[in-house]
Amino acid sequence: EKTDRPPVMPCASSFCARAVGVSLGDYCASGPGTSDIHLKCWHSFDTLIDGVHGVQFAPEGLSVRWLSKVKIPGVDIPADELWQVDERELMTVEDYQDIIDHGYFQWEDRFIRERLGEPRTRLIPMRQGWPESLRKHTEAGLVDLAGDTLAIPFESLCGARSMNAFMMDLIRRPKLVKAALDAAFPEILAADRERLRRNKPVAVWIGGWRTAGNILSGKIWNEMVWPYLKTVAEMVIEEGIIPLYHLDSNWDRDLHRFRELPAHKGIVALDGDTDILKAQKVLENHTAVLGDVPPAMMAFSEPAEVRDYVRNIIRTYNGRGYIAAVGCDAPPNTRRENMAALIEAAHQGA
Repeated sequence: EKTDRPPVMPCASSFCARAVGVSLGDYCASGPGTSDIHLKCWHSFDTLIDGVHGVQFAPEGLSVRWLSKVKIPGVDIPADELWQVDERELMTVEDYQDIIDHGYFQWEDRFIRERLGEPRTRLIPMRQGWPESLRKHTEAGLVDLAGDTLAIPFESLCGARSMNAFMMDLIRRPKLVKAALDAAFPEILAADRERLRRNKPVAVWIGGWRTAGNILSGKIWNEMVWPYLKTVAEMVIEEGIIPLYHLDSNWDRDLHRFRELPAHKGIVALDGDTDILKAQKVLENHTAVLGDVPPAMMAFSEPAEVRDYVRNIIRTYNGRGYIAAVGCDAPPNTRRENMAALIEAAHQGA
């Protein structure tokens, strides 16, 4: 339906820390306290935003999701440098067969313990503090669009194997990779469904980090990506939860495929690479679109440019199906005045 103004829901983590004078090392060590840092940041603006992408943040969560080591500020790198995914070829070709023969979660558990150094330990306080963090955000009127983060097995195995090696596997041994994906997927889907039923989030991220059309051929995408992505989305919708498809890189080629999913049930989040104006034409009156002020613009442009960029999108969408946000995630060097310009542009409309 047509709204009086577009909601504004910027994805930001490191920006929040820098905005309130907290080093990234202290931020990452805060555990559930990252929630208070986020709230302090957003309350420091004259105009309040409408929602967030997660009520907490921990770099270890990236490690568990992508099955890659992550360098943490204040621990592995200087205290105010951004966390860095230290992607290496930790998964072997033989691991595909292990997944096929013995199941995905038995393999993943050993992989995380033995090859990643068990980052899940540091996530225990985050899980324990999540209900309170959610309560604080809800009382502040902020909707959480990332009450969980789901991903198809392609994404996790790509991180574990490393992008270069995994992409070569798709060419050299596609049947083996496909068999591993098919073995892993039912386990992952069932676990995701059970977790969603237990936690009942408003919305969840479904990751599209390594699966864009400008990275993969149409043949590989249609075999290894879309059937799984579509099934996850349908499961989330069946559970009465909003799927937010967090799509990195350029998805122009395959935007129309989201029309195969139920109308008025999901949000496509774009990062500045996919053409957001084309997305309006392709997904109009079917799927909402979130984004996509480019992170570089948030860091280096003038506020007037940010304001004009957002207003142009608002005019194009004409009050329907658009949520204003930074593309992907606000970088730590985002200019405060640029974030303010984004928020104000959404509130003022075209």
